[in-house]
Amino acid sequence: MPSALAPARFDWPRFLLSLLALAAAGWAAAGTPFRGDQALFVEYAKRLADGAVLYRDLWDVANPGVFWFYQLAGTCFGFTEDGVHLFEWLYWVAFVMTLSVAVRRAHGLPRWPLAPAVFVGGVYYLTSCSDPSHLTKTEGLVAFPLFLAGWLACRAVGLSRANGWLLLAAGVAGGVAVLFKFAFAPCVVAVWLPPAVVAVRRKEWLKVVALPLGLLLMLAVAAGHFVANGATEPAVRALFVTPRQVLAAAEPAGFDRLASSVRWFAEVYSPVLAVALAGTFVALARRGDPFVVSIGLTAVAAVPVVLVQRWSWWSYHFLLIAVPAAVLAAYTWPALVRAAEGRLSRPFTRTERWAAGVVGLTLFLPAVGHGTNAHLRLLAHRGGITPEDRAAARAAAGRAYAEATAETAWLQSPEARPGPIFVAGDPLFHTLSGRPMCTAIHGWSLELLTPELWDELATQLKAARPVYIFVAADPHHYDRLTNARGPAVRGWLTAGYLERRRSPLGVWYELRE
Repeated sequence: MPSALAPARFDWPRFLLSLLALAAAGWAAAGTPFRGDQALFVEYAKRLADGAVLYRDLWDVANPGVFWFYQLAGTCFGFTEDGVHLFEWLYWVAFVMTLSVAVRRAHGLPRWPLAPAVFVGGVYYLTSCSDPSHLTKTEGLVAFPLFLAGWLACRAVGLSRANGWLLLAAGVAGGVAVLFKFAFAPCVVAVWLPPAVVAVRRKEWLKVVALPLGLLLMLAVAAGHFVANGATEPAVRALFVTPRQVLAAAEPAGFDRLASSVRWFAEVYSPVLAVALAGTFVALARRGDPFVVSIGLTAVAAVPVVLVQRWSWWSYHFLLIAVPAAVLAAYTWPALVRAAEGRLSRPFTRTERWAAGVVGLTLFLPAVGHGTNAHLRLLAHRGGITPEDRAAARAAAGRAYAEATAETAWLQSPEARPGPIFVAGDPLFHTLSGRPMCTAIHGWSLELLTPELWDELATQLKAARPVYIFVAADPHHYDRLTNARGPAVRGWLTAGYLERRRSPLGVWYELRE
């Protein structure tokens, strides 16, 4: 991979400016609440930290990477919105700074590049904080290991002699990406394809063979964890058997949802895509950098990965395409600027740079507009200085959080019985009430349960005997789903529980004395 060494002197002012830009964009996350998925990940992470084993003691069809990410975040800073969002912000800081090193090295820049902070971290936080369901999701988090897998592989192949440590690190990064979600494997193949082709052309077979070893090592470590904890059979069933059964019975999401997600993606990321495409054309014409091809192929490979998930098609899935495109835009931005200056036969003047900045800001107004809501909401609550201010900002962030807060408030009253609860609905009820889960099978996404899992859930409920059970009505309609698909669960509710409270959101049942 062609590169030029930048001057040894470190550019502290622009480095700190980059960090300040990330802090300004990420600050909105302080007032951004969890949604159902993030709440579930946190509840599972708490139990994992207490010694539970995924798939043996906790059921889900999601791959283990995201649960381990939340466990690490909670262990470091606490199993709360504050703790998880702080950990994620540091994760994105590490991502952006590593990308900045790659950009500076590739283009021989004398100053610290600001493009990674703007295109990658800035746009991600501005758009994701406006929709809380986007933060700390697998599709966004996986971009960092995918970047590392490609960049380290290209660096190793670009060296005259094989560097085993770089190749191993690239493989480990690819393994981390796959552990986030097995469906991301085509993206890992895509990011490794250009350096592998270069190695094959040079007949450097050791580099070709060594590249996947780190991936296999990571998979072996994960498999060893499940074997050592007696979770081999449930892990295999949850990761390879049940998903096929679930997907065979799953109803497609519908093209209205796909159209809505594509519209969101085009609205906020079209300027990034334009810069990425233009930068790629210029960079390849002038330098032939294999990493440009590598990350570009990753974004292209992400398109079918998103589209085949026809039972989902949520807008956050498009982060799998958007963030690699943002990486490509940031990585090729210096080449684009130099090409423009070459046309002028001189560097840009300060006035021209300011004018270009104003035009760029105009192009990014949709993304800025999305992020402004989250920032203004936090400002309205004293900037989120205290935990109470941040909690108030989250409560104002949307109906789901406010409704869950109101629906679980009575559980804090003296007359409420202590003990765990089961929620057939939003896991936020557990997070906001402080009442833990009590079964291996959670009540989120009940539509994914097979008949066997419905029966197993009934068995677990009978054994756990939660003091309260909530069955959601609008908008999940788990009351109808339980009647239609879970007769054993409905029978246990009828025999063992009395209706305690009813609201438009659903019904609370209390264990009979």
